[in-house]
Amino acid sequence: MIDLSVIILNYNMKGLVKQCVRGIAANTPPCSTEVIVVDNASIDGSTPIFDEWERTQPFPSITFRFLPRATNDGYAVGNNEGVRIAQGSVVLILNPDIAVLKGSIELLLEYLNKHPNVAVVGPKLLNPDKSIQYSCFRFPTLMTPLYRRTILSQWPTGKQHLKEYMMTDWDHESTRRVDWIMGSAMVLRKNAIEHVGGLDEQFFMYYEDIDWCRRFWQSGYEIHYVPHAQMVHYHQRLSAQTSVVKNLSSWATRTHIRSAIHYYLKYHQTPLPQKDLVSSTL
Repeated sequence: MIDLSVIILNYNMKGLVKQCVRGIAANTPPCSTEVIVVDNASIDGSTPIFDEWERTQPFPSITFRFLPRATNDGYAVGNNEGVRIAQGSVVLILNPDIAVLKGSIELLLEYLNKHPNVAVVGPKLLNPDKSIQYSCFRFPTLMTPLYRRTILSQWPTGKQHLKEYMMTDWDHESTRRVDWIMGSAMVLRKNAIEHVGGLDEQFFMYYEDIDWCRRFWQSGYEIHYVPHAQMVHYHQRLSAQTSVVKNLSSWATRTHIRSAIHYYLKYHQTPLPQKDLVSSTL
């Protein structure tokens, strides 16, 4: 019987995936663990490597599984495929560019065990220099993209809005209920996923984690940020490198805009969930 399923989605990132899996194997919590690498039709030679790992099982502390896909259908589809075959009662969705620090997974699992009302938990993410990387947020409004990506971010109202959205009005040192956490590293109860449903596959990339967390709240579950569990995130979000006005030709920016439109159309007539509970200190 498997207790924990770690799902890593790969697209032409075999080096990072190898490093990530080795880090998990070196810091495996004291429970039965499987690591599932879902490959979104990579062309970097990933398949022979991970086929071999599945055949030889080179990591005694984990069971390694590999799921190659014929097409790249995005973040939501790939991770949903991993969730569908996951045997663990708890699922850890993990980006390849995350370094798991010693004890971090155990702390998140212990927290879930002690809080049956919580379905999703996220660790504190650190930049490579160990500075904080903001990874939990309040739900966005229609104005949030404009404040983030235009000169409106310099206006007093824009600065205040972004401070609240990014939760920079709090030191991120205490455990807290939050609206949503980044999908880069999130631990979820498998039975809660089965109740709420998987990631919305209408999102190719971006906003799918916001949507998922919103649906968990709407279904009566809670989402908590657990800062004493820490991981290092090496990624710089492509769509945030330049303003939307300057970089409309960027594939990442266009994808981000499409996802934002889908999100706001989906929820424009739906009230925000559980606002008396969300974003409060425990």
